[in-house]
Amino acid sequence: DWAQFYAATPLPGTAFMEQAKREGSLPMAATWDRYEFNTPIVSTPTLSAAELGRWRTRAYLEFYARPRVARRVVGKVEPRHLGALARQVGTFVRSWVLDA
Repeated sequence: DWAQFYAATPLPGTAFMEQAKREGSLPMAATWDRYEFNTPIVSTPTLSAAELGRWRTRAYLEFYARPRVARRVVGKVEPRHLGALARQVGTFVRSWVLDA
């Protein structure tokens, strides 16, 4: 019913952080406020961090936009919460789709 998609994040003190530094895939301007799992900050040899973010958005859209999944998700929401769900969908579309 639910899916979550995150980007690997090189947290300080981890082997992934050391690897990202060695490979030069970690932006020099990466500060603590960028260390979260919703926004990719590390590029790969084939995809930039921005492209990884767009693929993450696409994964969410392709998963939740399927009619069967959308019906199942909406069907689990109590009628009194449908307005809040509609607002969340609007926020998602504005911030993840239109700003992507």
